[in-house]
Amino acid sequence: MTFADITIVPVRSDRKEVYLEYSRRMAAVYRDHETSSVVDYWQADGTADQDEFHAAGPTTNRAS
Repeated sequence: MTFADITIVPVRSDRKEVYLEYSRRMAAVYRDHETSSVVDYWQADGTADQDEFHAAGPTTNRAS
């Protein structure tokens, strides 16, 4: 059975690296529970309406 868990978390731009480190640690935990991948997306810079989400591109955190 295919399952997707999607969570939207507000992260300030100046805290992006801190969040990505957290995400890498959590990806390892998720991997222990059979998760195939964790993907982080970011709102594109220059978006006219900051209430809309436009993915700037994925950052995939693969646990080893």
